Amino acid sequence: MTPLLPAQYIHIIRAADGWRELGVPEEALRELESLPALIQTHPGALEVRFRLFADKLDWQAAFEISVVWTELYPQNPEGWILRAYAARRKPDGGLLAAFEVLESVVDRFPNAVVIPYNLACYRCQMGDLESARKWFDQAWKTGDHDTIREMALADDDLKALWGEIRKKR
Repeated sequence: MTPLLPAQYIHIIRAADGWRELGVPEEALRELESLPALIQTHPGALEVRFRLFADKLDWQAAFEISVVWTELYPQNPEGWILRAYAARRKPDGGLLAAFEVLESVVDRFPNAVVIPYNLACYRCQMGDLESARKWFDQAWKTGDHDTIREMALADDDLKALWGEIRKKR
């Protein structure tokens, strides 16, 4: 369960994210570092910190933050999704590493459409279209069809399945 935060800390986390979005990472980090140590490990603060490193393409650091996130909040799907995202991109990572992260938790989050969707993307990119179809169908069953179709047809990771996805009803 994610702990609730007092308004003053929510304000600091939002300010940090604002600085990040404005392209001023030093100010974003300064805001985050002004938080008490315990609050720095709140999912909101971890997400901003993750995105700061992702913006710099420092996928190893982003991955390490996501590991902390998933260890502290294993029931939070966002941490796992970002962990897989970083695992795909970090120097010793790749598609298989990302796939393994999400496959290990897919049953824990039956309503998190992004997890089977991303598993479909990873399998499609690995050339395993049969498995990609299976994962995409799971996402399709769980989520809004129009949203998933629109997202998939704009996602180059699923390009090999676009013809089939266009026909889905």
